[in-house]
Amino acid sequence: MVRDFFGFLVEQDQDKEYWRAPGSGSHVYKKSNFHPKAKKALRRCEEALDDDNPDKKWRAVFGRSFPLESSLTEDVKKSDRSASYTDTEQFIEDLFPVNIKHRLVIDCEINAEGLLKEKLSKVFGFKIPTGKGLNFYVKHIDRIPKSVTYYWKVRNKGKWAVARDQIRGQIRQGNADGKHSESTSFSGDHFVECYAVVEGVCVARDKIKVPI
Repeated sequence: MVRDFFGFLVEQDQDKEYWRAPGSGSHVYKKSNFHPKAKKALRRCEEALDDDNPDKKWRAVFGRSFPLESSLTEDVKKSDRSASYTDTEQFIEDLFPVNIKHRLVIDCEINAEGLLKEKLSKVFGFKIPTGKGLNFYVKHIDRIPKSVTYYWKVRNKGKWAVARDQIRGQIRQGNADGKHSESTSFSGDHFVECYAVVEGVCVARDKIKVPI
């Protein structure tokens, strides 16, 4: 049923400006192009239906409140049994209501050998050396009120993050100018996420991978 619903959304005319609400017939106007997100959700639903352990895929559709089966949770515990680290990761859904209304794009300038102030979004197949500076910033955000507050999340992944007990993942309020600085400490496919919060509601978010 959920798959078919997203399939219905994908088939809607992209140029259509409004729909009529059942019953009242009132106009419901389209605020932005929902087709890319509907296609992604449809693909995840199809993958979940073909997967023997679909819980994680359904969670990608419904969010973290979707429950995991006990057997899957036990498998995760077994895989982490040899590792000893503090799970410090936070999730924006646990801190603020989430109602994505705007498009947010972040990028990062790196200062590494051969990549002086190169933007991370333009670099492919490259591992950033350790000991280098990273300057993250809000590249674009559309139709956002001036009263926006930015929050940042830095999540370290990989064996070195676990060995050093530094997976991080806490969500912290950032500067008003939408900038955040970090440095590369150890290898791993880390990521940084930014959230735009207006009047206590997260209205935009973006995520960027940081391969070190």
